[in-house]
Amino acid sequence: MGKIFIDCGGHSGDTVKCFISNKKDAQEYKIYSFEPAQAWRRRGKAIAKNWKNVTCIPKAVWTEDGTIPFYLSSSRRSPGQTIMPGKTTGITKGKLVNVTCIDFSKWMSQQFTQKDYIILKMDIEGAEYDIINKMHDDGTLAMVNEFYIEFHSKQFKHRSSVDDYKIIMLLDSYGLKVHAMKERTALFPNDGYWVFKP
Repeated sequence: MGKIFIDCGGHSGDTVKCFISNKKDAQEYKIYSFEPAQAWRRRGKAIAKNWKNVTCIPKAVWTEDGTIPFYLSSSRRSPGQTIMPGKTTGITKGKLVNVTCIDFSKWMSQQFTQKDYIILKMDIEGAEYDIINKMHDDGTLAMVNEFYIEFHSKQFKHRSSVDDYKIIMLLDSYGLKVHAMKERTALFPNDGYWVFKP
């Protein structure tokens, strides 16, 4: 059995740093961090250099392999960039680039087995709904043991808290330990900001 931590939406590497700092057995984990933003390639190399168990992958996670438009942020710090059209906050209208995307569910099925202990974090600006549903359809959701998630329904006109609730119920049906950022959802008011249990 292997210990795996997958960070979808690596941004500046803050989640990986938090995981390594707070998880007592972090060095026993193989860590994979996905982030398509150009600035991440530089940050990712620095992180991977400092921690040999970290693999940084400059791709967007999605439901298929290929290329996809990536909507860029209006901020220098690049929060909120997304592959999902229709986001109402955090992006500059008409400012986008094409990035490589992977079928995340397929990638998981090729990399791991149900014998592995997998902690999955998703902060992917609205793409979580489609990806989680595909993982359910493919059977790869059953491979996950702990799930950290930020929901983004409030930032899309076609989404609502009902979509969040449906995902929570789906994850719950697998018996998953689910943690959500309290800043973004009222469904888990007592959870902290990516607080990884030691």
